[in-house]
Amino acid sequence: MGEESIPENDSVQIFYFSGTGNSLRIAELLSEKLDGEIISIPSLKDQKKVIPRSGSFGIVFPVYYADLPVIVKRFANKLEDIGEKYIFAVATYGGDTGKSLKTLSKIIKSRGGKLSGMYEVHMPQNGFRKPMENIDKIIGNANKRMNVVSKKIMAEYSGRFTANKIKSVLLIPLYFLLGGFTKKGIAKLSGSDKNMDIDELIGMADKSFTVNEKCNHCGLCERICPVDNIKLEKGNPVWLHKCENCLACYNFCPQ
Repeated sequence: MGEESIPENDSVQIFYFSGTGNSLRIAELLSEKLDGEIISIPSLKDQKKVIPRSGSFGIVFPVYYADLPVIVKRFANKLEDIGEKYIFAVATYGGDTGKSLKTLSKIIKSRGGKLSGMYEVHMPQNGFRKPMENIDKIIGNANKRMNVVSKKIMAEYSGRFTANKIKSVLLIPLYFLLGGFTKKGIAKLSGSDKNMDIDELIGMADKSFTVNEKCNHCGLCERICPVDNIKLEKGNPVWLHKCENCLACYNFCPQ
């Protein structure tokens, strides 16, 4: 397929990826406050290139393994004609943003653009159980933060609007260690070669996914997967090893 045809308009375009709903909620809030248009990144996954039609656009994404989700990396590498645009990104995170914004900034630079506004928003942790979280408080704080973020975007703020600068600096050495642990962990769980590229390994992580007798064959996981990585065989889900590790299938499973 060729270039994605995105209708030209003056509204801010907000491209988003969301597995469990955190980043979708932030994209919706931005759309309301900026009178913008939200566009699902998975809906563009088959396009060879993407040319944003508005004078400014943003990318909203969750942080996985202290970095950018693979699907967002692929999307960013398809961007064209972005040199004169104001580009911003909002990273939603449960622990920290890691090197995700830095990764995205490098990709956008390689595409001829500049990631000007970099924003962080703490949201509930959906990757693993975190019993001590006060979800209502986190969401309330996120809503307040988005009031500030949206105003900065309207003013075309350039820089990183971090939640905790000291914490971000102190955690930098951890990101390098985490990368090694992540590769080893996924390789072990999936029975894959630990020398594979991390993005390839993430796609193979679903080899460790299973279902048991509680599965009621509703097919919700197949329908909700953003990258069509699940098919039903005799009513049971089977994963196809192009996983994004978004955990939508896990979080939305009624069982």
